[in-house]
Amino acid sequence: IGSLAFLAACREAKPKEQIPLSGTNEGYKAPAAQAVDDHVYLRTAASFEFSIIDAYRRVAENKYTTDATILELLTIFSDHHAAHAAAMGEATKQLGGEACTSLNPKITSYLIDPLLARIENSGVNQAEDVKALAYSLESLAAATYQSVVPALTQPALRAAAMSVGSVEARHAAVLGALINPTQLVPAAEDAAAGPTTTA
Repeated sequence: IGSLAFLAACREAKPKEQIPLSGTNEGYKAPAAQAVDDHVYLRTAASFEFSIIDAYRRVAENKYTTDATILELLTIFSDHHAAHAAAMGEATKQLGGEACTSLNPKITSYLIDPLLARIENSGVNQAEDVKALAYSLESLAAATYQSVVPALTQPALRAAAMSVGSVEARHAAVLGALINPTQLVPAAEDAAAGPTTTA
């Protein structure tokens, strides 16, 4: 054991390999050093909520779908997102910060705008694409809240994030059932199934 320890200590240390770079982006500027704390998480969550609300508003205004069920769901979900944003804003204020009251420009410009542009040009598939967009946003929102739970420093904030995240996950589940109902309940169309199973 002593010999192995000695050999290990005498072994020449290899330099750590660096991640290779394939080029540089002239427009890129490293972000200024800033502490990522509870305020940042809460404000970011609120801004994401506003981005989702804005996306659903644009879907309705541009008539990307005429499906009354989907439009009603997007309205209900938007109300939920507004409540979530308000809750994140109130929590931010209780910590002595300033509540976020606007959408997230990065999420909107990098994620939502390109997706809405594709829906604009998708023709007969617009209604299905709207469902997929909403499902993706709700899933991403749920995952976002889940990921910040361990990062938040206060138990009350973690509980709030879990509560909101569970609502976003339920939104995604409802949309998933509309996108592919037979995968969710395969026995629903089984003629041999009993009435309880079918119901």
